[in-house]
Amino acid sequence: MTVRALPHVVLVGFLFGSGMVATRLGLRVFSAMTFNWLVLTLASIAYIGTLAVLKRWPRGKDIWRHASIWGILGAALPMSLFAKSLHYQSSGLAAMMIALAPGITCIMAYYVLPEERLTAAKISGIILALLGALVLAANGETGLSDPPEGIRAGLALSFLGVLFGSSSDVYARRFMQDFDLLGSASIRTFAATAVLTPVVIFGSSSNFEAVVTPSHLALVYTALAVIFAGTLITFNIIRRFGATIMAMAGFIIPLAALLLGVLMLNETVTPVMVLVVLDDPYTKATFGEQLSRAIREANEAAMSSCFKEIIGHSTRRIISWVTTSTHIISREYLPMTPLTATSATSAHLMLA
Repeated sequence: MTVRALPHVVLVGFLFGSGMVATRLGLRVFSAMTFNWLVLTLASIAYIGTLAVLKRWPRGKDIWRHASIWGILGAALPMSLFAKSLHYQSSGLAAMMIALAPGITCIMAYYVLPEERLTAAKISGIILALLGALVLAANGETGLSDPPEGIRAGLALSFLGVLFGSSSDVYARRFMQDFDLLGSASIRTFAATAVLTPVVIFGSSSNFEAVVTPSHLALVYTALAVIFAGTLITFNIIRRFGATIMAMAGFIIPLAALLLGVLMLNETVTPVMVLVVLDDPYTKATFGEQLSRAIREANEAAMSSCFKEIIGHSTRRIISWVTTSTHIISREYLPMTPLTATSATSAHLMLA
């Protein structure tokens, strides 16, 4: 990883982490279905404007068919389930459930994709991620100061959302490798909006007040910053730096959701939740490995002739010490198997 990738990864991790907090804030006024429908509608308008400016309208039956299925499996269903789960759990806890997505995707891909292999490292990571979810369920964690009845329903809804999201990852890897990413993301959003439209019209009710409230602002933020801008930034990271670099955001997303949930929604964080976040095998492995590589690259740059004239001997010694320390720490992490572009993207889009 180059040092230039780090700000992009931190930004997209913050966006998707804050998206869960914004969703829970929006649910104070809107129902889960209505909120998601409005978010997807605004994002669709933004995509239409982008496609019109770039004159890159997606063409062909195949991309429309496959991207629509991708949108139903990977956006409409998981977004609705995660939004509904926020009635029973905190935004931080819901974001933590996303850690299950890579492992479940690996299991599904093993039976669907001929090239997929289950290595010992993958199996270990899957087991550890599932154990983390079981610990949260057994401990009755909600992340709320006043937990409602049926607290485990939130974890069940989140897990079901992860299942749909992981299935969309596998579907995209099987049928959508050669399609334009912007066109696919646009159709994905259009299809999810279309699916939720009759549900909102006939089966949902919300308080559409004329007064602008924080919930309305949260809706606009989720649509434009998280769904629209977050998706484009994600694709840009994957295109420039690779899907493995994008996976680093998985370490930042739950941390951002936990922190913002405490500051903005008065949510609670327990030692068990912190332990599960910090012990996630997938994100920890990727973060440690890539951060170590980034610092080594910074060290090499510092030793170049250009930097020799700018920074002193003491600064170079500090960089060298940090590089060595991080390299030692990263050796303790499990090896991280690179994700494809679609799986790295969809796992984070489920958060919105």
